[in-house]
Amino acid sequence: MASAASLQEQIVGASEDELQKFFETLSEADRSKFLLAVATASWTDGFGVCGRFASKDPVETTKLVLADAKIQVNEEVGAPWMTVMGHPREAPEAEKDKLFWVAAFHSKEVYHTEHTNRPSNKTFVSELMATCATGNPIVDMNGTDRKS
Repeated sequence: MASAASLQEQIVGASEDELQKFFETLSEADRSKFLLAVATASWTDGFGVCGRFASKDPVETTKLVLADAKIQVNEEVGAPWMTVMGHPREAPEAEKDKLFWVAAFHSKEVYHTEHTNRPSNKTFVSELMATCATGNPIVDMNGTDRKS
């Protein structure tokens, strides 16, 4: 086994593509072990958005949100992940048009600067608002929460 120092040097010196290719060569058990080690290495505070959006076309809105989620985590250094849960297929009638997601940010400041100022986010928000169920974003995003 390599020393921790040499392993760190290899990881720091590797490109994103090299790290991805290496990860793909690991067995499922070793991937799980690696991800657990990374996830438990240290605790950090962050900022999250729990999105709840009423849409006149939940399937189309899901496509929009999934596409932007990928752009978000690729373009925003301070947005490490986003989970899109989509819309419930079997839900009370009042919830059938809703779409849900959770987005993570390194901090509230990152959310209010990097995220809100991303040019592709401005385009996405315009496209998203066009799918509002009522046309009123205040009503259609009722239940969205932002927390540190």
